[in-house]
Amino acid sequence: MLGVTLTPCLQGLSDSLVNATSPYLDPSATQYIPSWVYNLPEDEKEEKINLIHKYGSPNVFSGFQPHVTLVGDSLSSDDMKAMFDATEFEPLITPVGEVGLGKVGEFGTVLKGKDVAGPVVVWKEQETEIL
Repeated sequence: MLGVTLTPCLQGLSDSLVNATSPYLDPSATQYIPSWVYNLPEDEKEEKINLIHKYGSPNVFSGFQPHVTLVGDSLSSDDMKAMFDATEFEPLITPVGEVGLGKVGEFGTVLKGKDVAGPVVVWKEQETEIL
């Protein structure tokens, strides 16, 4: 996973998406508590469990940690880490143009051909304010 800087704009986009999509949440998503949540301090554990029960994820709102997940079938995780550690990435600043919704598999991977809602334009070049 590559880290992404959490900006107020990105936090606002995430919060907006969570609020907009929560009515479509599969109720079964609110029942599974990852084992790592039980190892958190009591107040944080309680907050994460409440978020799961309401939004299906422990990592929304104040727990949102943006990242880009990269997958390579033929590389080991050590090989991928070495490759990314040796690569310098230029910062990328670009507005989000569209957001789509799709069903996900057991580990949060979006499933091909299982779109729930097609792309929705959230930004247009002539607009000056992004969410």
